[in-house]
Amino acid sequence: VGEGTEERPQLTSVRSRVEWAMKQAGIKNHSELAKKTGLSRSYVSEAVNGSKEFGRDAARQVAETLGVSPGWLLFGE
Repeated sequence: VGEGTEERPQLTSVRSRVEWAMKQAGIKNHSELAKKTGLSRSYVSEAVNGSKEFGRDAARQVAETLGVSPGWLLFGE
């Protein structure tokens, strides 16, 4: 069990984890997340919705912006 996992709900998809973390970080939408990470809005939306997978660097950028680990963001770990 990782540090702080008791504070995060058990969410079963990348989408649910990103949306939960966005809410916690006060980020309102995919456009705002894209702007804060330097990724394109379309890439963020497609990755969150599951039509694309987050690459390693993008996952790291999104996780850092949202204050979570890349492992939790992608895999719930």
